[in-house]
Amino acid sequence: MQIGHKNIKSNCYALLRGSTGAGGEVEINTAVVNEAVKHLLGVEVKVVDANYSCDPTSLDEDWDLFIAVHCDMDYANDKGSGFCDFPEPSTDGATKESQRCAKSIQDYFFPKVGINVKSRSNANTKFYYMWKSISEKTPCVLIEMGQVKDPHDSVILKDTAKTGKALAEAILVTLGLPVDTGDDCAVIQAELDSMRDSRNKWKTKCEEQDREHTADLQAKIKHIEELQKTVAELGAQITLNTGANEANLKEIVLLRGVVEVVKQEQGVIRELLDASLKENERLSKLLTKCRDGQAVITDSFIERLVKFLKGGL
Repeated sequence: MQIGHKNIKSNCYALLRGSTGAGGEVEINTAVVNEAVKHLLGVEVKVVDANYSCDPTSLDEDWDLFIAVHCDMDYANDKGSGFCDFPEPSTDGATKESQRCAKSIQDYFFPKVGINVKSRSNANTKFYYMWKSISEKTPCVLIEMGQVKDPHDSVILKDTAKTGKALAEAILVTLGLPVDTGDDCAVIQAELDSMRDSRNKWKTKCEEQDREHTADLQAKIKHIEELQKTVAELGAQITLNTGANEANLKEIVLLRGVVEVVKQEQGVIRELLDASLKENERLSKLLTKCRDGQAVITDSFIERLVKFLKGGL
């Protein structure tokens, strides 16, 4: 394992001397690697400090994995991120294994610590200076654990115990070695407790909603029953009104008959009145003639006159 930027004073490449990386990066890299080494040594994994010091013997041995541990600079407005990279395939004699290891470590580490993954592969990672000093058969990985100045990532990276443990576990998983999850039992228990609390809250909320829905349903049933009662009463009233209407229709028919009879009687009266007027006119003319001596008043005339005066003809 190599602690990124730790050999800034002794690097045999003059251009890389003084390359301290992002502010505070060396301190985090050192603490995380030291924590990871403790876990790896605990399962009998051989770990070598791979900080390059121009020692030609570093090429003499093949290793299961070389990993350079770094933190990235801060990128604005991206909510933090990190990634794993591998050497340019054309320069790497173990490129398939390097790519597999990079993906495996990336897939385990970042979800474990809660940092986003966003690849920023570039010439510095693809042609990292250490690649020239590693044996051809040694798979190589460079990890940018997160952004050291990002508000989100910095909090996680400063928890070097958790971050170092996650990195060690990622390496063990990648190498096909067992991972001690004993410390995770407390985490799992806490998660179960949290899930149980959440379940109880939802249960209580569901029970409250069930009571509310039951009360609402009962109110609606009562309202429906009241509507049904009102409809029944209106139906009975309509039936009564229908009977009354039938009686009224019969009465109207009867009244129409009476009206017809009255009209007929009025016609008879009109005829009698017309006859009376005519008789009155004739008698008046006859009386006039009598006064003038032009007519003789007979007994029959006197009888008709008396009858007319009494209201007859």
